[in-house]
Amino acid sequence: MNKKFEGEFARIMADENYSQDEKVAALQANLSKMNIGHGNNLDSMLECIEEYGVTVPTGYPEIDMLLKGGFRTGLNIFAAPPGSGKSTLALQFAERFSSWGTQTVYFCNDMSEEEMVCKAISRHSYLIAGEQGFEAEQVVGLKNNLRQSDVFKRACVSFKENAEKLTFVGDDYSTHLNDIKRLIEHYGTYGTGSDQTVIIIDYLQNIAVDGVNGDKERLDVLVRELKALAKKHRLVIIAISSVNRNSYGRELSMTSLKESGGIEFCADLVLVLQFERVGDDDFDWKKESSKTIRDMELVVLKQRMGRIGEPLPIKYYPKFDLIPFMDKRPSFSKAQSKK
Repeated sequence: MNKKFEGEFARIMADENYSQDEKVAALQANLSKMNIGHGNNLDSMLECIEEYGVTVPTGYPEIDMLLKGGFRTGLNIFAAPPGSGKSTLALQFAERFSSWGTQTVYFCNDMSEEEMVCKAISRHSYLIAGEQGFEAEQVVGLKNNLRQSDVFKRACVSFKENAEKLTFVGDDYSTHLNDIKRLIEHYGTYGTGSDQTVIIIDYLQNIAVDGVNGDKERLDVLVRELKALAKKHRLVIIAISSVNRNSYGRELSMTSLKESGGIEFCADLVLVLQFERVGDDDFDWKKESSKTIRDMELVVLKQRMGRIGEPLPIKYYPKFDLIPFMDKRPSFSKAQSKK
């Protein structure tokens, strides 16, 4: 219900100058004004539809094609088993969003802010020097006079350029729903000068909620609250989710997501990352997980305005926390319908 009409209804009901019949007539007239064909209502709706068509592209053409242009306003769920590269890809998304001026807020309650930066510097070092780059564990502690390395310096400069609009939020404000909501409200209400704000939560199951009984209720509350925030402030929210242990060696589906009832109904998009050969009879999860370069695929399980079920093969290079794609700067454009 439109807030304007809701207030008008309350005013009419409280007005003692109206008879009961007059109140009914006035309420009926106001209800009629809510019809989509009344006055300028359709024009207002078309403006909302135009805004809905704006996407935040990932910068990876294949992924943007899969997502019909990129991530849209709403609640987007990104799920995968451990070791599949979901945080790696989410961090790459975050850098891409930031690099072309989109304010990006990354709530990291699984890994620390320092670990995320180490992963990013490792990736940049590989892009600069290939196998002569630094693994994340080498960056931790800045061992062996790492600060003096030319590759390390260049990797830091490269990451810094990408991270101008990227904020990491650590455990102090990323492990409880109330803290997350408060900070998201600040970004949604005041902004930072960007046309759009992207919120990434890594990850969903690590967030506490007051007054709930059990994981299912907790997750249901989480997705409803995040969905409401995305809608209220027109935010792109990407929440990373774990999957059931029973799903580690199987093709992922909605039931693979932990306590997935709320996710299935509230999410605008559900994107999963899984091993490419997961459906083969001879698939060995441990063997595939130990490979230096892992053959993965992205699959859309739910997308309100697009296709689902089409796999996109990708490579994951865990040594340098990298999922390689052609580096291409996208242009922001409003989605146009295809005939």
